[in-house]
Amino acid sequence: MSKAAELASLIGNINAGGGGVNRNVIINGAMNVAQRGTSTTGLKNSGGIYTIDRFSYRRSGTWTNFDSKHEQVDVTDALPVSKGFSKGLRVTCTTAEGSSPSGTEATGVGYYIEKQDLHKLCVGSSSMKTAVISFYVKASIAATYGLNIQGAAHSTEQQIDFPFTVSSTNTYEKISITIPTYNVAFDSTEDNDTGWRLHWALDGVASSRTANAWGNTSDGLIMPNGVSATGFSNTLNATFEITGVQLEVGQNPTEFEHEPF
Repeated sequence: MSKAAELASLIGNINAGGGGVNRNVIINGAMNVAQRGTSTTGLKNSGGIYTIDRFSYRRSGTWTNFDSKHEQVDVTDALPVSKGFSKGLRVTCTTAEGSSPSGTEATGVGYYIEKQDLHKLCVGSSSMKTAVISFYVKASIAATYGLNIQGAAHSTEQQIDFPFTVSSTNTYEKISITIPTYNVAFDSTEDNDTGWRLHWALDGVASSRTANAWGNTSDGLIMPNGVSATGFSNTLNATFEITGVQLEVGQNPTEFEHEPF
């Protein structure tokens, strides 16, 4: 992005209520902190297991064979390095399932946002702001994956699914997704209870929900409607790598906000 384009993007977000410092809702989006260790294996049918702080292994259904490894890795690719990133989260298929996902089987990376952090977006009110989430990914399988957001802090849980496509194998690219508003009230207490659950769905069974639109949670699946199984869970040594996750107010993603921890 040129300096002029970067400035225009920043101005666009400022005009939409974003920009400035402390604009990223995501903590540890550069994957720099891994206090529990840099590698976790034998995940299979477990859940909520962390390697990178705040980013966890998530799954649904019961796998027969599929297993994976989550690890913090050094980023050496030109695109993320040029943006100041040195670490990433890599997921590797260590045991192939042997068949395509079925039932409610799914595997992914999770990040759960606390309610107190969603007040920046005015979630749960008629003043909710449009937001944009951006991240850098590369995968050994070029396919359409999914980002699923579940609004947990409502009397009726809300959910939205976004398909996103990795167009080239083993090549980092930046993905940006605009998150529309919705007006469903939730407990306004600013605490650390779960507000939104974010899932990057690496493989699974497609839901029946309409993609890119908020609605009541129904089937519990995290892969967007119309997206075919990626083959990740059925391909030994398949990899998916992510870094530079940023969620901010506005419609235009700004350059990643690097912060010390």
